[in-house]
Amino acid sequence: MDGASAAGSAPALDSSSAALHVDRCIAAYVEQARRRIPGFVASHFSLAQTWRLQRATVFKDLLLGPLNALWAIPYLTLARVCRGLDVVGIAAAARVLRAIPPGIKTGYQRSVEELIARDLLAWGATGDVHGLPEGLILDLQRHPDLRNNAGVERAISKDALQAVFDQFLSARALVADLAGAGLTLGVGWFVFDRPSLGLMGISEQFARRSAKSRLASRFFLGRRAGSVFYSVFRPQANPLETAAILAALALGIGAVAMTCSLLFEPIRKLFGLHERRLVTLVDQIERELLVVAQQQLKPALAARASAPAAPESFLLPGEVR
Repeated sequence: MDGASAAGSAPALDSSSAALHVDRCIAAYVEQARRRIPGFVASHFSLAQTWRLQRATVFKDLLLGPLNALWAIPYLTLARVCRGLDVVGIAAAARVLRAIPPGIKTGYQRSVEELIARDLLAWGATGDVHGLPEGLILDLQRHPDLRNNAGVERAISKDALQAVFDQFLSARALVADLAGAGLTLGVGWFVFDRPSLGLMGISEQFARRSAKSRLASRFFLGRRAGSVFYSVFRPQANPLETAAILAALALGIGAVAMTCSLLFEPIRKLFGLHERRLVTLVDQIERELLVVAQQQLKPALAARASAPAAPESFLLPGEVR
């Protein structure tokens, strides 16, 4: 080969060095996240710190608490059914479960999500969990083959870790949701001996009991006779009274769910549960990142390395570039 042709040919891309760089970046990112866990837990999740996060959205969360409490037990039932179907080979069950929301995120849950994403997992200053973590992306792009690569950019922008992170957060919120659901079942069971009553049913039963008491007290044969009479001919519940009782019950359940959430954070911290759960989260993120590397990043690098080089342009005599 003559000197002119050697000088004009572009250097071949070596995907092996870029692939090795991907592996090193993932390993470094995961190791850094693991090292940050003890300090992160030590500086968060005390009672005062938990209340500081909760205080900004306390009224909104009081309203969302009853809704999540009502949904907690049906969701757990659906999750168990879908996992059982997935075990016997029905793959669509897992997709259905991923499409079912575990509940409505409260303001406190969103604050904790942002805190973990920003301070522990290096997802950027905003803590927005989209694409790959910003800290990992910056390290990956130090290698020239990982810059200006459409396949790599598509892999970076996909929300591959969103499901793992959402599953972690829904498990954290489950304690508060189950506390609210347990309170609802308990009221129905101990007051009316009917654990299947929901909030609306409990409110209606309380309103009927109140209406019966008022009418019996004004019965012309006396209260006792009136109580017997209205036990047979049950009065209808007042809709306004039912709505007022429903609102009071909902706020009470929301307050119980919020209190359980506030108190459980320092208890989990005391027994090291936060640290263990965060270690598990980082382990799951590592597995997902390795899948992204093998199925998306490295194939994109190999495709770019094997693509034919663009022909070099040249000038004809008398042409000006």
